[in-house]
Amino acid sequence: MSIFQNAYTMIGDLREELNDYSSDKVDGTDTSGAFTNRYLLRKINEAQSYIYSVILRKNKDAFLESATLTASSSVLTLPWDMGIVKVLLTDNGTRCVRIDSDEQKVTGASGDPSLYVRKGYTIVIDKDGVSDDYTLWYYRRCRDLTHGKAAAEDTLSTDASPYADFYNGMEIEDITGSQSGTISDYTAARVITSTITIANESYYGMISTLPKEFHMLIPLWAALKSKSHPASLSKPSKEEIDSFNAEFVQALNAYATTYEDTLVESIFQDLEPTTPIIYGIR
Repeated sequence: MSIFQNAYTMIGDLREELNDYSSDKVDGTDTSGAFTNRYLLRKINEAQSYIYSVILRKNKDAFLESATLTASSSVLTLPWDMGIVKVLLTDNGTRCVRIDSDEQKVTGASGDPSLYVRKGYTIVIDKDGVSDDYTLWYYRRCRDLTHGKAAAEDTLSTDASPYADFYNGMEIEDITGSQSGTISDYTAARVITSTITIANESYYGMISTLPKEFHMLIPLWAALKSKSHPASLSKPSKEEIDSFNAEFVQALNAYATTYEDTLVESIFQDLEPTTPIIYGIR
């Protein structure tokens, strides 16, 4: 199994695990059966969100990113994949300090360009008229995957996010055209700008932003959860759960532990009670 799986191939793997596979069902042209692609994709996104939360607890640096943000009237717009701010630096390298809204400067005061307030998906500098560049170091969040058939050239289906820039920086694979690329821009009309051109009616799948060593675990986790559905023809077995646990521990021990030596058993013990897949499925 390739570690470079995309959402489209994960849907196929899930359907095989659920004894409900056909190429037409994966493509969405056949909607019969107990499981819709939308349901399976939701389980895939739940799986990667769970795996992300575990990795984040053990090694935040796996998701560390930086961006240069230019203030417009003292407002910085945060990247779409921004999860947690690590540090914000002024153009001369001064570390900025976050303050509460009731600590902002009073009317008529000059304010301080190294103080800021977080407001929604923006950062507001505590000084009027700032247009400087700031450097943001942050931990990226886990964004949902999507798949489908292009509605037009470089246009994703209506199942994709309707928010501009949502998929910026993510990788997409063109299944029909056998090519992959990186999205540099995404509009609210679901049009992508990327390093490849996706033809009209081509099937595509988004690639997870998790470290690629964990990609193979996403459909395995999703399959276990889907098999708990009443309509599933089979239920998760102890052997399947044990196999997933072993592979997850191996991946965590190799890529998501602290810099100190860590016993394999302590990885999950340290994370309790945030491991429902390990202890909750029977």
